[in-house]
Parts: sequence; structure tokens; C-alpha cells
Amino acid sequence: TDSILEEWASDVMAVAPARSLERPALINHLPQLLVGMADEAEHADRAGVLSRAQQPSGAAVHALHRLEEGYDLNEVVAEYAILRECILRHWVEHAGPVEAADSLLLVNAIVDSSVEVAVQRYTAARDRTILALDRISTASLHSRDVDALLRDLIGVFLQSTPSVDTAAIFMRDGEGFRLRATAGVDAHLDARRIVGVGVDFIAKVAAEAKPQSMRVALARPESDPLRSTQLRAIHGVPLINGGEALGVAVMGSLSADEFSEQDKRLLSVLASRATAAVYQSMIRDA
Repeated sequence: TDSILEEWASDVMAVAPARSLERPALINHLPQLLVGMADEAEHADRAGVLSRAQQPSGAAVHALHRLEEGYDLNEVVAEYAILRECILRHWVEHAGPVEAADSLLLVNAIVDSSVEVAVQRYTAARDRTILALDRISTASLHSRDVDALLRDLIGVFLQSTPSVDTAAIFMRDGEGFRLRATAGVDAHLDARRIVGVGVDFIAKVAAEAKPQSMRVALARPESDPLRSTQLRAIHGVPLINGGEALGVAVMGSLSADEFSEQDKRLLSVLASRATAAVYQSMIRDA
């Protein structure tokens, strides 16, 4: 496995996005994927056919990471083509001619199955992102009432992000911030949870004018009130206009310890739409 991994890491530089990745991001879940392939080879039938239960799970995770790193689908498939070549070279080198010939179909079936899973997961995630962006854009056109629009944006965002349990938008109010919109499974409970994020986190996002993430269990002492929210992770994005933070959009999860880059990008899009709506409202009021 190590020799295949090293050879692949060298050869995959032919794929353009790979050249900009640090080694940890490049290697990603590949060791897990290779181990999974080896396990599947042991359980596949003699014809080299894999059942649905035997399809590689690591391929789905790898595909999602590549989507978040900016890979096109053809570039994800190209990585698997290079991996196939590396595996086959090592297989032939370490197996006898008869064994290599008998196992060729099996190796190809396993790699093909990995490609199928990767393509399906990549496409589904990409389509979900496109749909979410469309919904957010549509919501931003439907109302001139800012509070209603902010609620619509939050609602659409939650529908598009399964790992996010609650979200809210805070707007600047004097020296502090006031909750303007929130949504979740239980709006009343989620309002208390998201307010429990506290002024410190919101103020930090606004003051530094850049996104911030926090793993609640690791970042806060046991006595901190944030623990009572039962949130495991939070992420905030500032609503910036003219260099000033008008507010902060926050999302929280009760089950995940961190958010995907895809979810973070969607929250940034929501923050951008909310900023435009609030700024236009300020102009109308003026």
C-alpha cells in the first residue's frame, strides 16, 4: 500500500489541481481507500464482481473532499485512472503471470466500482450546491421586507445543509448585536441555542471581518454557558459592507464536530445576499 501511495502521489501531479495541494490534502483518504479495495478483493467472487454492499465507501469521502478543493469531475476520474495504473503495475510486479491474469478483472472491477461511487457522490453534492445557490438567489428577490427576507434565506439555507441544525443572522444594534432571524427543527429552542453562542464569538467574527469556526467541546471550558446549547460546532460569517460588519450569520450543528467547505461556502453566499438586502433597506430608509 505504501509503495502504491508514493507512486500515485508522484504521478498524480499531472492533474492540475493536485499541484496546488499540500501533501496531507493530496493524500487525503487514499490510504483508507486502498485498504478498503484490498478488503473488497478478498470478499469479491471469482469473476471479480462486486455487490452493492462491497462498493468502496472511501471513494465517496474522497470525492467530496475533491469537490471542496475545486476539482472538476473529469479531474477526479483522472486521479482514479492514475491509481488504476499504479495498482496494476504493482500487482503484475508482485504476482505470477497466471495469478496476475486471473486477478486482472477483479482489480479493474474494484477500481471501476470506486469510480462509480465517486462520480455519483460528487455529482449529487455538486447538484445540491447548485440548487441551494439557486434557492438562495430566488429567495433574495421575493421580498422587500428585510426581516421576512432574512427568515427566508435562513430557511432555504437549512433545507440545503443536512449537517446544520440551526442558523441565525445577527445585525449590529448600537455597540452590540441583535438576533434578526433564526430557524431550525424547533425555532424557539434553536433561537435560545444560537443566542447561546454568545457575544464573544459574534463580536470576534465581526471584529476580525472573516469567517470563524469553533468546536464547542474543545474550545470552551466545562463551565461556559455555550455548553448548555448542546451544539458541537459553530461557524460564523460576517456581513461586510464598505469594510464594516453590519452583522454576522451563524450556523450550528448538534451532531457534527466540523462543517464541510461546501456548507461554509453556502453560508458565505447567504451572508452576501443578506448584506445586500440590509444595505438596500438602509438606503431606502435614508
